[in-house]
Amino acid sequence: MAKKTWRVGLDDVFHTVELEHNGWSGKRTIRVDDQLIDQSRQFVDRGSEHPIEIAGHRGAVVIRYNGLAYSYDLVVDGRSMKTGRPVALKEGKALAPLPSWAWVFVGACGLIPIVSLGGALSAAIGGGGAAACAAIARNSSMGTGARVALCAGVTALCWVLFAVMIVGVAALRAGR
Repeated sequence: MAKKTWRVGLDDVFHTVELEHNGWSGKRTIRVDDQLIDQSRQFVDRGSEHPIEIAGHRGAVVIRYNGLAYSYDLVVDGRSMKTGRPVALKEGKALAPLPSWAWVFVGACGLIPIVSLGGALSAAIGGGGAAACAAIARNSSMGTGARVALCAGVTALCWVLFAVMIVGVAALRAGR
């Protein structure tokens, strides 16, 4: 579980914003000056933006997911606390559509549980890879070439993990 704390000086008073985020369960808890502002959970956690108010100033806690890792930022009055630069928030916009090229990688990962004829481990490998490829493909902060390369890498990694799983199962059966 990640825990992030920001101390923000506004109008000569310091305020504390806290985020607790569990990437596995999708649970996030946000507090401003020890007061609970938001506690929610996302079944498929692709990041989120949570509007907050700090002493009359508009802000948001931002959770970003690039398909491999989460990053966190606090935006106050339109500026990132991480970079100091202006940030345009999504504020409720729909999830970006999946580019057509991404379906090749999502489908290739989705084939893993079909080829294996089921099983929790193969479903986790294939489903996780498909979800990661979809998140990477929607990340417009990276160029298309970088997104394609990352999706290809994730897909290859999933198939390598699947192959290792098959070899391991065969070795276990041979040792009986």
